[in-house]
Amino acid sequence: MDDIRQYTEVNRRAWEEIAEVRARRPVWLNAAFFAQGGSILDARVLDAAGSVRGRRLLHLQCATGEDTLSWAVAGAEVTGVDISQAQVAIAQRKAAEAGLSCRFVAADIYALPGELQQAGFDLAYTGGGALVWLPDLERWAAIVAAALQPGGQLILFEEHPIAACLWVTDGILHIQH
Repeated sequence: MDDIRQYTEVNRRAWEEIAEVRARRPVWLNAAFFAQGGSILDARVLDAAGSVRGRRLLHLQCATGEDTLSWAVAGAEVTGVDISQAQVAIAQRKAAEAGLSCRFVAADIYALPGELQQAGFDLAYTGGGALVWLPDLERWAAIVAAALQPGGQLILFEEHPIAACLWVTDGILHIQH
């Protein structure tokens, strides 16, 4: 097994183990929130995307699908992909309960199914600390490029996990957690 497959297999097992914990996230992230038109997408992300109504969007590393469902609420024809079958099952259940049309696929990003790499998407999106899980960014970028149609757009909304541990007060950086 090559180094990337070994790394991503360990990563997949970890996400499988925490799936049910993630499913117990705050009640406002339940299916009813999305069924009522709720969205957790940052305003800067929505601004960067512009109108997504009717546009094909690929959400990479979607976990339990909250951002994916938010894209569906915004009108995108969205496909969410995650390495964990358990996370995808939770996302599928939440979409069905919310009455939102989303496609979810369980796949390692480095082994993305061929039909998702055929330049069919207007937009690709990932966010919220996704890059830290990727051992080969160049390979990841090539896969994203293959998924996008000519002129397609990648929206990357990233924050390093350490950001949640730090706080600035009166110009002084403090470790919060």
